[in-house]
Amino acid sequence: IVTDLPLKIGMMFDCKILLRQEADSLILPSEAILTDGEKKFVYIAVNNKVQEKIIKVGLQNTEEVQVLEGLTPEQNVITKGNVFVKTGDNIQIEAPVAVIKVD
Repeated sequence: IVTDLPLKIGMMFDCKILLRQEADSLILPSEAILTDGEKKFVYIAVNNKVQEKIIKVGLQNTEEVQVLEGLTPEQNVITKGNVFVKTGDNIQIEAPVAVIKVD
């Protein structure tokens, strides 16, 4: 906020207030997280095959989710098209952000 310009009645502004911050957290886009009842999981790519990994989540907002348990930073999480694959499917990684299902 610029301090030389005082807010006046009727003025509006947008802001984000940081309520809590975690250092060294593993963060995923929220669309990467899938649910089955109470179970939260992601799909990862291992040797061109899909594997399910059950995870425990922490802080989250509409765009991002903190992963507390179940993943390491080295694992390749399928973030796009994850609703079209299942465990055991053969896949080909086209780019770091895209996975193509192949049968």
